Amino acid sequence: MDQEVKKFKVKILRDICITAGSCEILSPKVFKVDEEGKVTILDQGTQPDDSGFIEVTKDELKNVMEAAKSCPVLAILVADENGKQIYP
Repeated sequence: MDQEVKKFKVKILRDICITAGSCEILSPKVFKVDEEGKVTILDQGTQPDDSGFIEVTKDELKNVMEAAKSCPVLAILVADENGKQIYP
């Protein structure tokens, strides 16, 4: 059982994003290409923390991890609920 991680955090490094778009395809509830042609995180009901990470629910973890792993420039950072980076 994966009960130790109830929520997790995600952040986009927009300055290195090349808009490959795979993240939006793999996790459309979390990622979207905006009008500037960069990937952004959709409203998840929480504000970014001091490091720019946005908290998302555990039910999106699998899709977000697949999206992060599909990013050719590693512009998606994923952290656990304590802020420890788990990808990349």
